[in-house]
Amino acid sequence: MAGAITNLTSWDDMRSYILKKLGAPVNNIEMSEDQLDLAIEDTVREYWKYSTTVGTYMDYIVFQANAGQSEYQVSAIVDVKTSAVINDIEAVYDFALREALDGINTLFSPQNILLQESWVANGGYPGGPGSDAGQGGMTLANFYSSMMYIESIREAFGKGYRATWIPGKQILKVSPTPQEPLVGVLVVYRRELATNLFNDVLVRKLALAKAKIQWGRNIGKYSGTLPDGLVINYQLIIDEGKEEEEKYLDWIRADNPGPDFFVA
Repeated sequence: MAGAITNLTSWDDMRSYILKKLGAPVNNIEMSEDQLDLAIEDTVREYWKYSTTVGTYMDYIVFQANAGQSEYQVSAIVDVKTSAVINDIEAVYDFALREALDGINTLFSPQNILLQESWVANGGYPGGPGSDAGQGGMTLANFYSSMMYIESIREAFGKGYRATWIPGKQILKVSPTPQEPLVGVLVVYRRELATNLFNDVLVRKLALAKAKIQWGRNIGKYSGTLPDGLVINYQLIIDEGKEEEEKYLDWIRADNPGPDFFVA
């Protein structure tokens, strides 16, 4: 309908949009559906990598590390287009591990001993019977001071772990290999679904530029002058597409700080 805003919600919508922008159905756009899909897929992958405000977004994941296991698949989703299982994590930004909430190590940890004696048993929690002066309980100020002390103990004598995100394998590697169950929090950049990106103006422009390059290469088979004297300047289409591709990628990178791919 004239004047309506086009909302792209599927891969078919995105293909149709690109073909129309290239001139279809007035012009015959010699490009297969697979080639269109590759142009769109490359665009989405580059947007995931470079756009940390729209293409990816920061999220938090509670992470369970198992004794004797060093490599983990953090998260996976099903691609609605291909039904293939894909990982939706672009990068791991921060990482922290602690002893798991069960087991003998947690029961006799400095945190448990300190809190049980002064915070729970003596009623030192806020409003508890031991929270008044002289009752032997722990005040809220003392509680926070104790937590700082416990953190200093952990840093000085606790075991440290390093996490490395391996994009090619889409796994998180923890070293040294944990010898006991651990829990932690991952701060990650999670990929937005491709179909949710199709209405972003830069995604549209970048996909169109990539499709234009492919179209120019396809019609390069008609190089020279046709029998009716028509000359097809396919190189001009390729060069125009490459110029636009570089420009839009620069815009995306300039507006978005890249996520970290290595976490200590």
